[in-house]
Amino acid sequence: MALEQDRIVWSREPRRNVASCPVCATPSRRVHRRYRRNPWEVPWGLWPVPRLVQARRFFCDAPTCPRRIVVEPFPRVLARYARQTARLRHVLLALAHASHAEMAARRARWLGSVTSPDTRMRCQRAEPINPPSPRVWGVDAFALRRGCTSGTLLVDLERRPPVAVLEGRTAEPLRKWLQDHPTVAILVRDRAHADALAGRLAAPDALQVADRVHRLRHVSEALKALLPSRRWHPPATDPQPELSPHASTTLTVSPTDTPPKAMQPTPRTRAVWEAVQQRRGLGQSLRQLAPA
Repeated sequence: MALEQDRIVWSREPRRNVASCPVCATPSRRVHRRYRRNPWEVPWGLWPVPRLVQARRFFCDAPTCPRRIVVEPFPRVLARYARQTARLRHVLLALAHASHAEMAARRARWLGSVTSPDTRMRCQRAEPINPPSPRVWGVDAFALRRGCTSGTLLVDLERRPPVAVLEGRTAEPLRKWLQDHPTVAILVRDRAHADALAGRLAAPDALQVADRVHRLRHVSEALKALLPSRRWHPPATDPQPELSPHASTTLTVSPTDTPPKAMQPTPRTRAVWEAVQQRRGLGQSLRQLAPA
């Protein structure tokens, strides 16, 4: 480690004498040539730290191997063609995840590492993401070509993204898929016999649930088929007496059929009305009577 102008240079040289071929796994000791790699390490304080690595290339001595030259690997430290160590890459990814690519590039420059927002976004896209295996699967029919070709759509109902589309609507593709993903705990499906059979064969311990959309649709279809097939009789009513042509057309009014009495004004309303009529007779206008 040496101090050069505005940076700290860290020189490293590998000590092992053997490198394994990545194709045939044959160990090799014959060195083809040496070369130097210059990756960047995590800054020390505000000082940039370039790392000088004396790497080597080896001959692969296996006669049947197509690879003739083997590059010396640095696992968990420096990836192939990388210009940054794994530790610095994780630090910059943490900065990008905490804010965004533009802010991460500015903060990295302030810490002593030069990078760009485009590089941060490219590293974020290349980062492997291993989500946990879904526990709740949704299975439904999917038309690859309407009226001609159908498939089976599988959806992760906990995170809501579609996962896969299987060919056909038979039980065999779904059974193979469920066997490859044994973490299924709940299988939400329609009332198709193929989906139920695949669930019973591949995941016998999983809880099978019929979704509400298909249940409501099947209930409505059953009611539409049931109601027209039944004869509904109207309720019986009391027969009205028939009037003979010789009977008198006069109607008798019972005491209970007297019309209701008109509502009478209250004494106060009656007094106000009489006062208004009296002043109106004296020649007062409506504007003069309005305050009263």
